[in-house]
Amino acid sequence: MGENKILVKSKSGMRMVDVDGGKGYFELDEPVWEPDSNYKVCTECHKTFDMLRRKHHCRRCGEVFCGSCCTDKVIPIRLRFIDPVRMCTKCQRLSRWENDFFNNYFKTLKNRRRIKRGGPIK
Repeated sequence: MGENKILVKSKSGMRMVDVDGGKGYFELDEPVWEPDSNYKVCTECHKTFDMLRRKHHCRRCGEVFCGSCCTDKVIPIRLRFIDPVRMCTKCQRLSRWENDFFNNYFKTLKNRRRIKRGGPIK
């Protein structure tokens, strides 16, 4: 992954991406959103959408949920967002676990690999 990054606005929020368009091993591409017209009921609770029960896209999986099933907001490090974004229950749990892994283990493993290959990074 390159060192030159730019801030870009996507339909899901602000993201920090490499200027050259590359991405690291740990990073994911933003999902393609499923069309609203494909969903008459919430993916999780199966309640029918209407004027009061609106459709919301999970920013990680792209599926459609009602507001009650897609309320949590998390900063998904793997998607390179800089602010918390709306996620379904399953994706927010996974993103929280990945964030914990990235912050507590991945950086250590990555730095350890660099040290073994060619000495400490200056």
